[in-house]
Amino acid sequence: MRDPIMRAFSEWSMFALGWEWEPTRNFSRAFAPKLAQLRECNETLFQNVTALRALPTDQLLKYGRPDLPRSAPRPPHAARTSAGTCAIASRAARRCAAPQPRAHLAARAPAAPTTARPPRAQMMYPQTSMYAVCLEHALRYFPREQFLFLRYEDLMRMDARAILRLISRFTGLYLDERVLKAAEREGKCQPHSKLRGRPMSYSSHSADAAEFLAEAAAPLERFFSPYNALLAELIHPDFRWHHSDHVKRRLNATEKAAQRKWEDEVRELKKQRHDKKKQNILKLARQSVAWLNATSNASTSRTAGGRGGRAAGVTRGRVGRAGR
Repeated sequence: MRDPIMRAFSEWSMFALGWEWEPTRNFSRAFAPKLAQLRECNETLFQNVTALRALPTDQLLKYGRPDLPRSAPRPPHAARTSAGTCAIASRAARRCAAPQPRAHLAARAPAAPTTARPPRAQMMYPQTSMYAVCLEHALRYFPREQFLFLRYEDLMRMDARAILRLISRFTGLYLDERVLKAAEREGKCQPHSKLRGRPMSYSSHSADAAEFLAEAAAPLERFFSPYNALLAELIHPDFRWHHSDHVKRRLNATEKAAQRKWEDEVRELKKQRHDKKKQNILKLARQSVAWLNATSNASTSRTAGGRGGRAAGVTRGRVGRAGR
């Protein structure tokens, strides 16, 4: 598990800067409405880990999950930018937030959809960093000793040998020097392997990453504090993150210029790939239309030729009979 603030920032960076699905190019401004939706959906459960732990298992499973299943239809009243449990329009949101029987135990069920969702409906920045909720649910089915809990920050400092030995001890799976050497040679189980050819995280994709994190740090530390405390209670008192875990070094002017140049180059490359893909699709579409037209014309010609041959045969037959 990664520092929840850094994990949320990396997810936002992926959607906003990498894939460009997220229109809000400021982390704090993108996170705030998601947080408001989660609070609005159930004010009593918001940051209340005691109440969350008291939820029945089926209700705990629903809390914080998307209100609409992926690629399912969307109701006409659904908010286009929603992503959390309360990802519905104001009328339904007011109903969700209104006092109800057993409100301290009520996690609302998803609304029935009717049209397709946009991709950005998957951007659940707060919920996907609330590890304690997920773990509390999982521990109701599996004993604690069946889990191996690792901090992402610790994992990133380990090499392939250390990771494989740790997993081998935990699982009881056989491990020997041959396996270790093969993993090293092939670049497997190495967080910083050069053979991967892609970044392990999107959190360094912005020249202003340090500023974005500094702006968001204080409010997000307050939000995640009760969930992180519950996580430490469930796992180990030392299983925690600190302020330094979500601080990045500020780039100087030269470094920012270089980073922005790289961002522009990546953006241009993506545009070129998109344009080329679009051209290929149009080319295939034109070829398909041409083939269909040719097939249709050939079929029409054969049909007309057959009719003409039969008509000529009938005429010759009549002429022959007339001659006799």
